[in-house]
Amino acid sequence: MDINYSLKKVLLTGKSEMNINNFFFFMEKKFNCISTSTREEDLIIHINDCKPDLLVYCMENEKEEEMKNVISLRNDIDALDIPLVIIGNKVMISEFNRLSPGFARTVIELPVTINHMQDEILKLLDDTNVGSIMSQLNQEISQAIIQTGSPINVNANAQTGNKIKANTLSENNLVVKGSGEKKRSYGATKHILVIDDDPRMLKVVKGQMDEEYDVATAISGKIAFKFLQRHSTDLILLDYEMPEENGPEVLKKLRENQEWAKIPVVFLTGVDRSDVVKKVLDMKPQGYLLKPIDHQKLIATVKRLIG
Repeated sequence: MDINYSLKKVLLTGKSEMNINNFFFFMEKKFNCISTSTREEDLIIHINDCKPDLLVYCMENEKEEEMKNVISLRNDIDALDIPLVIIGNKVMISEFNRLSPGFARTVIELPVTINHMQDEILKLLDDTNVGSIMSQLNQEISQAIIQTGSPINVNANAQTGNKIKANTLSENNLVVKGSGEKKRSYGATKHILVIDDDPRMLKVVKGQMDEEYDVATAISGKIAFKFLQRHSTDLILLDYEMPEENGPEVLKKLRENQEWAKIPVVFLTGVDRSDVVKKVLDMKPQGYLLKPIDHQKLIATVKRLIG
């Protein structure tokens, strides 16, 4: 999948599949869209590794505890200066603002047109970019006056905006609050980790399973490994063909780790040639499914492996 990395990265979360799909299908020329669940650990990992320019919370019949998962990251998101946009009906927006006043930089109350939604987000990103550069510039001016007792040449330093280093979450920030053991906050429900470089495929697979299972998504093996270092999962659905590190390479690393080797892995592949299928089977995964994913086969495979 070709991705234009010059576009602003928008991390999407929430239960409104319609609005999340609107971003992927109607705004892909404006934004690099990535989706994740509202689970705290999924959000932390995607914020750390994707470094989004914007977090968009697409709400639909959200429960209070689901809103609190997003709100619990307020200090981290504010520290990284990642603006939060909330999209929802009047009731959802009112409840979110009651729980966390002033957290959302922009509020988009439904119903609105897709063009209006896009324009509001572009305006916020433009304002944030200008504000960040001016804030950095003011800090440099103040520091220079403190150190030298004289003003600096503002024009000479106006270009430092492109050199501003973005804050990043440290590795320690990836540890979920609690003991040193791997966190498992999703109770008795079985957990599935889906690894695929295509955000649309992640959304489709997640949507087919999230009524029965807790589903986390990762857009690369790198993100998946960081997740597994701190959290457990019952099953991994792994894309066979990915850039940088493909499915077989990810599976090899999983098998080399004593703990991860026990996790059942099912390959997802869009190629049905016999030579490719043979390569898939030679890796001895617990299963493989052809894309586009058949919902009944997916559920049957998952139930066979983890119930």
